[in-house]
Amino acid sequence: MDIIVKFIITNIKEKKFRTFLIVFSITISTSLFLSSRALLDTALNESINSMKSYYGDCDIIISADEDSPSWLLYTKGTEEYKDEFEHIVGTLGTNAVFKSKEDEFVRFDLRGINLEDQDKLNPITYVQTRNLYPFSGKKIIVNSDTAQRFNLNLGDSIELEIDGIKRNFIISGIAENEGFFQQREIISAIVPKSTLASFFNADLRVSAIYLKLKDISKKNALIKELSKAYKQYYVSEPFTEQEIKQALDAISTPFTLIVVIIMCTTMFIIYSSFKVITLERLQVIGTFRSIGATRKATDFILIAESLVYGTIGGITGIILGIGVLYLMKLILLPNSTVVLPFTLQHIISAFIFAILITLLSTLLPIIRVSKIPLRAIVLNDIEKKPRSRKWYLFIAIPMLILTVVGPRITPKNLALITNIILAIILVLAVVLIIPYVVSLFVKIFERLFVVLFGNIGILAAKNLKDNKSVLNNISLLAIGLSSLLTMNTVSHDVVREIVDHYKTRLYDIMLEDNRADKNFEQLLRRVDGVKDVYSIYETYNVNVEGLNYKIRAVQGVDKNKYLDYWDMDIEGDRQKQIDRLDKGRNILITNSLKDALGVENGDEITLKLGNVSRTFKIIGFYNTRIFNGNCALVSERYLKSDLQARYYSRIYIKTYKDPVEVEKTLREKLINRKTTISRIDALKESEISGNKRLFSILDMFSIFTLFIGILGIFNNLIVSFLERKRSFAMFRSVGMSKSQMLKMLFLESLCGGIIGGIMGVATGIIMVTDMPYVMKYINQPIEIKISGYYLFIYFIGGIIITVLASVAPAMKTSKLNIIEAIKYE
Repeated sequence: MDIIVKFIITNIKEKKFRTFLIVFSITISTSLFLSSRALLDTALNESINSMKSYYGDCDIIISADEDSPSWLLYTKGTEEYKDEFEHIVGTLGTNAVFKSKEDEFVRFDLRGINLEDQDKLNPITYVQTRNLYPFSGKKIIVNSDTAQRFNLNLGDSIELEIDGIKRNFIISGIAENEGFFQQREIISAIVPKSTLASFFNADLRVSAIYLKLKDISKKNALIKELSKAYKQYYVSEPFTEQEIKQALDAISTPFTLIVVIIMCTTMFIIYSSFKVITLERLQVIGTFRSIGATRKATDFILIAESLVYGTIGGITGIILGIGVLYLMKLILLPNSTVVLPFTLQHIISAFIFAILITLLSTLLPIIRVSKIPLRAIVLNDIEKKPRSRKWYLFIAIPMLILTVVGPRITPKNLALITNIILAIILVLAVVLIIPYVVSLFVKIFERLFVVLFGNIGILAAKNLKDNKSVLNNISLLAIGLSSLLTMNTVSHDVVREIVDHYKTRLYDIMLEDNRADKNFEQLLRRVDGVKDVYSIYETYNVNVEGLNYKIRAVQGVDKNKYLDYWDMDIEGDRQKQIDRLDKGRNILITNSLKDALGVENGDEITLKLGNVSRTFKIIGFYNTRIFNGNCALVSERYLKSDLQARYYSRIYIKTYKDPVEVEKTLREKLINRKTTISRIDALKESEISGNKRLFSILDMFSIFTLFIGILGIFNNLIVSFLERKRSFAMFRSVGMSKSQMLKMLFLESLCGGIIGGIMGVATGIIMVTDMPYVMKYINQPIEIKISGYYLFIYFIGGIIITVLASVAPAMKTSKLNIIEAIKYE
């Protein structure tokens, strides 16, 4: 056993650069696997914990929405089902305004609740209290950040403006910044329920009911029953883990795809390197087997060597991955409070990942060597007879066709797993088809180089054919360039789509207010700087009956104003299409919805609008990024009638002054209301910034892929130099000069770079054209525009990379000792 261990260690130390390449490739793949999985799990857990801590321990929430008759409701509708619940908690909620000593107006989110009920939902961790019990009268609890920010102490009085009336409260408790009191844009505070009820004459009514089930399996059934009891109110889960996962798909999907590409690159490098390793070990393996070692024993030696690579790469990958994870967390989750964004499970899974990719990559070379008879090894009779591999082409072409057609026919719910599989198939297809592409280009280069470079040119071209190092280099270059091209193209097109989308918004500010009516609209018109106002009705998560599908938003359109506020890309004559909406129950849907529903112009769909079902005729299609393309347009008067809506859903504002100043004025004027104010320029910059942060990480991953490929190319060129030492010496011995030798090697690298660049660009085009279908899966439909400029840059980049990587081997060749090289075996 000691001999075997020493043998393995000696072999690993012998070829230091190759060992470094294998270990480095495994390290990069493992680190990116660990960091991407841990980051996504951290984001998911933070989102879930944040929602849980805010809503508390409950499974169902009942509250008012824009269609409810009042913002208050009674809890008596739940009494019939009280035995099904551990607790039923009613709370009152409202906004308040605090004016600081610096004349800063700050919005408070007040919750009126009994402390016994708060403990059922989410117990408070107190920093300090004074005369907190009994919790009644004008007492208030704030978090420690609020107390510190405004220099508030226990016993201090704080004046809040509630519903236009100033009320004074006494600070009776300061809580930790967690749960309901976690840091948010709006400050959260708790006051006695009875006190808040007296301000609104609420009596026994509440604004929200929180219910905790005894048996979670009954949740859907009870939501259905409670929806009947509270027909005009919103009854639902506070949130679902599936919804949060879907929201994170925009991050997880591209990360998963790029990790798969990097994994394929790593496995290809390990596989090609281990083929050389197994051939180098043949004589020693023959010796072991000739003195009694079995094939299993010699296989074990090679497997053990691969496990050493996997173990070292796994450990270094975990260490690097933790560093990359903190960098990614800093860029993508800057507000995260998690100190350790990884778990032991992440560490173990990353290590297993490293071992698996190593074993899978080395398995085929080990099996091939294991099948070589002892006699053949001893007699050094291991040369394979050249055999036709035309069948590779017959496999590769259908694989390429599948990678092009597959994303276009795959159902949306299977898009992610399908595209992961297709990405692997594409890499395999490229590797299989490259020998045939090289053969084709050799014929072209032979005819071209004989004119340009004479015999040296012909030799350079012929040396490409069946040269495994060249084929491996082209494969690595194609994979690296294609992944980088894909990420850069998608990143550029996403930003372009965002900019183009915001150009379609012909207004400056958008408002949402759950009590926005005609009077509110008139109030906005009187604000200094407001040029015009357009209010619309919308309804959300609309069921399409018979198709098991929900339209995220249906918007009501005023035919006289809509196109003044939206430069919408509607197929056909835009104004005529908008006018047609008013001539019956007609509907315009996005092209994304058209694909999802499988409908055509003239088809009818039935929508559940409030308590009624209405059938609409599809009269056309349009393109938009709003609601990620999951929306539709109908006539305003029909939608308002069907929903019996009393309040507007959104209000668009055009300004004649600086929108920043108008936004500030609106915030001051509407601070007492639950109004969300968004400036369009700020929304655009925020969305662009978020996407740039995401794609900066993905670009980094792609650069790692290319860097691994470059190291692989360099390694292959060194191996090629060692394998061709004798042939180089023979060329020199028959009269080839050093300059001619360098010229031949330069032309070989140039040709390899040209073919690699072309294959990289071609593979990248396939990947890029598949990306819109991946983006549809994450509800981010985009139109991909492939830039000829970028294609040219990547093509030239491929040539430069290959030529530069060949400099060191070429210099070694020029210093070759002819006599020693001829003796070299």
